[in-house]
Amino acid sequence: MKNNNKHIKNKKSKKLNVLYDKLLAEKEKLELILCSIGDGVITVDTKEKIIMMNKGAEYITGRSAESAINKPLTEVFKVIDKSTGESLDNWLVSALHSGEITGLRKNTVLSSDDGNEKYVSACISPIMVQNERIGVVIVFRDITRIRQAEERVEAANLAKSVFLANMSHEIRTPLNGMLGMIELTLLTDLNEEQRDNLLIAQSCASTLLNVMNDILDFSRIDAKKLTLDNIAFDFDKLLEHTLKPYEIKAREKGLNLNHKLSTDIPKLLTGDPNRLKQILNNLLGNAIKFTDTGEINLTAAIKNKTGTEIELEFQVSDTGIGIDPKDTQIIFDTFIQADSSITRKYGGTGLGLSICKQLVEMMNGRIWVESQKGVGSTFYFTVKLSTGTELT
Repeated sequence: MKNNNKHIKNKKSKKLNVLYDKLLAEKEKLELILCSIGDGVITVDTKEKIIMMNKGAEYITGRSAESAINKPLTEVFKVIDKSTGESLDNWLVSALHSGEITGLRKNTVLSSDDGNEKYVSACISPIMVQNERIGVVIVFRDITRIRQAEERVEAANLAKSVFLANMSHEIRTPLNGMLGMIELTLLTDLNEEQRDNLLIAQSCASTLLNVMNDILDFSRIDAKKLTLDNIAFDFDKLLEHTLKPYEIKAREKGLNLNHKLSTDIPKLLTGDPNRLKQILNNLLGNAIKFTDTGEINLTAAIKNKTGTEIELEFQVSDTGIGIDPKDTQIIFDTFIQADSSITRKYGGTGLGLSICKQLVEMMNGRIWVESQKGVGSTFYFTVKLSTGTELT
């Protein structure tokens, strides 16, 4: 009987040894894998102490695993927000105890022990055992080269925008001079051929000036140098002056241009009248350009009013060529027109609606369109203005 019990004990001991060897082999395999990956991996217990750190983490932090074990995470993983210089220690500790999967902010920089600063991206995930959180694992990587490349691209884009803005201004100045001289010459005695030639030159110069204005505005927006005025203006006069030239253009094409304004819109408003007029000019100009028969309608109404703030909603509808519903979002993108054949037939830069979108958003509004190809389009936009200010 004793021999039998001894045999059973030996058998159990062998099984435990085999199991131990398997676990040891799995542990060694896991450690080998963790040491082989380039990403940094740090595991932290619920007391915010580091319990494991792989080779990738050693390389990125500049700290050996031996010196980091049992140290507070914030002592080894020292991160700041590069854009503000703010330490992220409190945020990091909060993320450790939240129990949620969390990512680091875009501009996070890690200060390594070798004195270098490195942009890092990271994911913090809880370690769960039988529904109990026993710690967290942080997987992170050095993205310094990627961020530096992005910064170079951003700097190049800014330089491009500044260059375009400067060039647009330099070209626009002589163009205005040319237009002025053409208008003066048209007032003199000319034969029919000379007058026709000058009118064509005037039309071409005006088109080029509009293109340059679009490029200038786009460049300012892209370089974040476009600002809005905040002045009092007469809303009725603004609409009157905006509509007058388009009434002539509509009549020349045999179109009806109608407008309807809500009577409760205050006469005096405060905001940027020139930019509001620019949005209306673009939408009315497009409506007439893309409509051969029928009518154009402009409406304006109060959508919301709170204290001295008023939100207006405008609608510009036409019976023109229309837009395929699947293209109603992309037309507000830069340099985009719904159909490339439109550029060949009607001209344009593809910047107008993109600029409108930017201006509307700067006025705390939004712009959208409802359209059906071959039937027509209705463009909507909202802007927020102020009331109660007198003209000076």
